[in-house]
Amino acid sequence: MDRWYNEESTIQEGTAGNDWMQQRDFFKLGISIAGALGTSVGFSSITAAAQSTEGASGPLDAASEAKKIAFDRIGNGEKVLLISGFPQTRRSWNRLIPLLSPKFQTIPADLPSFGDSGFLFTHVASVEHLYAEDSYDVALITVRRDQLFSVMPDLASNKNIPTVLFMLNNPLGSAELIDALGVDRMLLGFPGAGGTLEGPIVLYTMIAQQPTTLGEPNGRETIRLRVIAEALRASGFRTQIDNDMDAWLSCHAFFVTSVCGAIYLAGGDCERLSRSQPALKLMVSGVCEGFNAVRKLGKAVHPFPLKLIFTLLPRPFAVYYWRRFLARRMADHVFGRHARHAAVEMRTLAAECREMLNRSGRAAPALNQLYRAIDEYVTVARAASPSDPVAS
Repeated sequence: MDRWYNEESTIQEGTAGNDWMQQRDFFKLGISIAGALGTSVGFSSITAAAQSTEGASGPLDAASEAKKIAFDRIGNGEKVLLISGFPQTRRSWNRLIPLLSPKFQTIPADLPSFGDSGFLFTHVASVEHLYAEDSYDVALITVRRDQLFSVMPDLASNKNIPTVLFMLNNPLGSAELIDALGVDRMLLGFPGAGGTLEGPIVLYTMIAQQPTTLGEPNGRETIRLRVIAEALRASGFRTQIDNDMDAWLSCHAFFVTSVCGAIYLAGGDCERLSRSQPALKLMVSGVCEGFNAVRKLGKAVHPFPLKLIFTLLPRPFAVYYWRRFLARRMADHVFGRHARHAAVEMRTLAAECREMLNRSGRAAPALNQLYRAIDEYVTVARAASPSDPVAS
């Protein structure tokens, strides 16, 4: 049984680690600007893909990249290539292969960055600052909510970027962004991935229940929106278009602050939270209170999977679902690491959610308790390490 596309490949079995983890320098969309994840930024560290940049990296070497693909050859006869669906590996074919191998040579393969296949890296040019005269196709803004103010002056002064895509938490709506840039220049969105930084490398996992979501501020489905959504899909990101991103982001803020508040009550440990029935019930109640406030403010609850779990099904089911999810190791990558790293952002979001609660007039005892946990976590972190980004 052959194991690899090329015998000389230096990739060894198990290099890719967990099946669901991926590692890339940045995804392959023709982006122009991205704020550093989880750091205090202006535009001192900007990743850019300019329309034309001298010395920029050329296309990937197909032969070299093919050496990173892990596969098996089993049986004899006509060749049958077996490709697993996202996010599985070639082991998903183990039950079918014995039925095919007597008559066919089956070739189950792992997709790039999955299973035993190697990582594919996309290199983009890097610039240190955004100047008013710079020209790019798209600016992708991925800073935390509490960092947004630091990038807005440079974005507002540059009139040469036709589309600025804000992929960040923004529960109070897009009115201020529209005032600064104009409705025709901006898009709203949120990534369907969770992870962390290890040095210059982004280590992340896709969130199957939450595709990357994009939308126009006015809810229309425009050509530019479809083009960017398709570019993200072509880069491996499940992407959907939503007709009310302001409502989507309001709901997401209530959801993520409830989850993070519960994680802080459990000492920052998702697995420990999964074993605390009272904390899980409090978390679910907090999300439900937030969604009730969103509806009171005249907005619909988005996206549908969260609407289903928290508003249409009995609450015990939501508690059961999240107990199982938070017990998985992936939960730490999706929620835990970000919660521990971005406590200041959670405090900012909690303050904005409190503002929405006040406007709605809805009582929210569970959210009040969860938001006190967020405040206390930041206070403790600041006292323990004043220079830590979590506390600043």
